[in-house]
This record gives sequence, structure tokens and C-alpha cells, in this order.
Amino acid sequence: MSDHYHRWVEYTDELFNNDILKKKSLPPYLVNLYGLMILKKLNRDDLFKVNREQRSLYKIVVNVRLLQNLQNWFETSRFSYQEIEDTCNQLFEIIYVDIQNALGYLPSPMPFSYDPICEKLRLDVRELLFLEGAFKHDILQIYWNLWNYLFTRPKLRNEELDFAEKTAKKGTMDSSWQFAYMFQLFLAGRVEESLALLKNIGNHSISYILLFMDHYFAKENWNGFTKLAQFLIEHLKDYLDTISYSTKKTFFYSIDEEFHQFAKETGRYDLYEQLLIAMYPFTTRELSSFYFERKEYRKLIEFVQLSNFSYLSNDILRTIQKEEPQYLLPYYHRKIEMAIQQKNRQNYKEAVRYLKKLRTIYKKLKKEEKWEVYFEQLLQKTKRLRAFQEECQRGKLINVENETV
Repeated sequence: MSDHYHRWVEYTDELFNNDILKKKSLPPYLVNLYGLMILKKLNRDDLFKVNREQRSLYKIVVNVRLLQNLQNWFETSRFSYQEIEDTCNQLFEIIYVDIQNALGYLPSPMPFSYDPICEKLRLDVRELLFLEGAFKHDILQIYWNLWNYLFTRPKLRNEELDFAEKTAKKGTMDSSWQFAYMFQLFLAGRVEESLALLKNIGNHSISYILLFMDHYFAKENWNGFTKLAQFLIEHLKDYLDTISYSTKKTFFYSIDEEFHQFAKETGRYDLYEQLLIAMYPFTTRELSSFYFERKEYRKLIEFVQLSNFSYLSNDILRTIQKEEPQYLLPYYHRKIEMAIQQKNRQNYKEAVRYLKKLRTIYKKLKKEEKWEVYFEQLLQKTKRLRAFQEECQRGKLINVENETV
């Protein structure tokens, strides 16, 4: 199959040369367009008569080679990496998805006939990391995916670990080879060393731990996942300080489902709660649902009070009133106060509705005297708010003969 590899990469190089290199001074948007056309040609079913078993490997080889050609073009281009990333994002997304899909269709176990191609392919993958520039994060994810799913032979991984370690020592702390070394340490089972290196690279790179979490989650390695979850939560605040508001939201939704499932499998709801708290205010609804589902009504009401999250559905309120009504006392006291402070007729009517609910709870708790003291003090405090007191009369909370009125 070694001959296949050379034919595949030579054809990819030929397409790139004819469709892009021969066209001088192309702007990035045309590189994106011509790159998509190259992909279409490479994906022809009749090309090289690649059999079904080889199809996935072929797609990985040609996509990696195309990436290598693109990275070389980007490096010599007069355009900035930011402009290239903004313009060629569609092309890179399709290449990434193509490689990911191909990895998903690899035979298991991997046939030994793949070994000659993997030996050569890993050198092209290495080259991607040496060509640091545009799409660095995407390239690192592709590197991780290939070593996680394709290059699984112990011999290959041991050689790459040694190569990555030596190369990382020659570069800066945020070079691509630092990350490659971190990945290889993890795949070699040296998790503590891998996390220590991630920490040294810097807080801005903590998100790479999600790749490791996906790895453990897929294998249902909950002990390993727990260690990673604790590391993430410990460093989460510092990481969040380095990213934008929109990135924070994206980051949370990328990990929420796995964390929640992990908590269900292990009972480590404490770690899931810590994540939700650390990601507040993006997790307002998730936190309220979490406390309600866990029947932690005291925490739910405390969270509502502290966060100014004013909405609790009628179903939630009815459930709490049925099971633990005492926790609703501070909730309704605050709702009454907020409504009265608005000083308009509509809000006064709202305050009366809350007062009735509050009275019902005090009666249920057999604390009618506390209700009477509270309500009398409220009437005294609001005696100049005649419209409010009129609403209390209409709501039959007080009689017309009441001296306070």
C-alpha cells in the first residue's frame, strides 16, 4: 500500500499546483473557493478505484496533504493569518469534518496492511505542526484525533512521544509541539505529567482538556474523568478571564452534557454543581433546574434570591409548597417587597396575590401569629400607600373597618 500513498499525495499536489499555485497572487477567498473544488475532485468515487476498506484511509491521506499545501501557501502569503482564517474558515471546517468522518469509518481492529501508509502519513502530520500559522487550534485538534484513533500502534506512539519531547524542548512554551508532547503524554498514560504541562503552557489553553475528557467519556473511564473534572474546575476561573463572553457560552454548552451524564453515572453531583456555579451567569436556568430536580429547595430559593433570577414556574412553586413550604417564605417576602416598591396599581395587585400565598404557607406551617405580626407591620409601613391598602381590602386581606386604613 506504500505505492498507493505516493500516488494519492502526488495527485493532491498536482491539483493544488494547477488550481492554486499556478494562479499568481490569489486572495484568500479564491483559495477557499479553489480549495473546495480540489476537495470535490479528490472525493470522486472512481478515483484510483479505492476499495471500501481503503476509502477512509485515502480520505485522511489526501486531506492531510491538502492541509500541508495550504499551510505552506499561508506561510508565504502577504495576507495576515487573521484574514486567512476569516476567509478560509469554510474550507478548513470541511477538511476537519472529512477527516473526522473518515476516522469514524476505520475498520477495527486496524489491519496491518495500513502500517506502511501510517508510517508515511505521520510524517506529513508532523509537518503540519512545524508549519505554525493560521488555524493552529484546528491543526492541533486534527493531530490529536489522528493519534487518538488512527496511530494506535504502541511502536508509533512511543516514537512520537520521544520525538515530541525532544522537539518541544527546542521551541517556545506555546509552540504546537508543546501541545503535541502534552497529547502524547496523555495517550501514554502519564496523565499527571500531561496536566502539569497544560498548566505550564498557560490558562488560555485549558480548553484542550476537553479533548481528554471526550476520550475518557467515550471509554466510560469515570475515575479518569473525575481527575480531569477536578483539574478543570480548579483552573476554570483563570481560563474564563482569558476568553470573550460568547466563547464562554460556547465553552459551557460544549461540556454541560458530558458533565451531567458523568454526575448521573458516578453520583458526583458536587462536581457538576461546582461547574454550574463557576460558569454563572451563563448557567442560571441550569442551576435552578439542578437544585429543583435534586429537591434541594433551600439552595434553589437562596440562589434565586442572590442571583435576582425572578422566574420560577407555577409547577415548581406548587411542588415546593407541597413538599417544603418553609423555603418559600423568603421568596414571597421578597416578591411582595419588590412589587410594592414599584408603586403602581398593577404591582399592588401582584403584591396582594403574593400575600395570599404567603398567608396560606404560614397557616400550613401553623405560624398564623407570625403572619399576623408581619402583615400588621406591613400595613403600618405602607399606610400612606392608599392604593395598596385598597387592593388589600379588595383582596379581603383586611376589613374596611381596619384602623390602619
